Amino acid sequence: MKRRKHAKTITYDEFLSKRKDVFDCDIEDVLCKDYVYLLDSMDMEDFEYYDTSFDIFKEIVYKNKVVGFVSYMDEGENGLKLMEAYVMQEYRNNNLLYDEISSVDKLSISQSKISFVKDLIESGIAEELDGGIVVSEIPFNVSSYELKKDFNMGNYYSHVYDLNNGSVLILENAEEVNYSKSNWKDKKKYDLKDSIDDDYLTKAREIVCGYDENYLKVLTVKHKSRFVFVY
Repeated sequence: MKRRKHAKTITYDEFLSKRKDVFDCDIEDVLCKDYVYLLDSMDMEDFEYYDTSFDIFKEIVYKNKVVGFVSYMDEGENGLKLMEAYVMQEYRNNNLLYDEISSVDKLSISQSKISFVKDLIESGIAEELDGGIVVSEIPFNVSSYELKKDFNMGNYYSHVYDLNNGSVLILENAEEVNYSKSNWKDKKKYDLKDSIDDDYLTKAREIVCGYDENYLKVLTVKHKSRFVFVY
């Protein structure tokens, strides 16, 4: 009987130590070295990176074959931040991304690409409510400089995403709603607006808070987000 292949985890420092000729590296360096077929698959799907930096790179394995990867940044006491994730199209009905992400005890998501959020929905990690508003089981991690309106310096966590505008919505206070800037590639691809008006944000908050209060509170407790919903 063949031994099952276990997923391999590579840290940034481990990879860099084997590449004496490289002063800096990213996900594409790792893929070019050992996973060219994944790169080919990504190219066929026009996969676009959000951020190629990483602290940890981990294989996603199905029946002894590496069929994808995830990359994380180590946020110390705040846990891991998911940077990139990819699973080859023909293997996406096997809950591979869900199983990997669910195995991380304390996790937030750096990405706010529309295509990635749709992957989260497909994987059962997020759910689309009314009007393109999405609630994710795992919170998005947004720094203050990514927000459209002035906020105190720091990182903000939210479970809510708006597919119509490619933005993470910060809705913890009815009088002070905010949202992240959309990814510039999404902005070009989907012809997104430069700004979202306050009436739209208020309506989004009403959709989320009126959906299922108990469900949202479970998410809040599970991931211990600092900024979520006020009822």
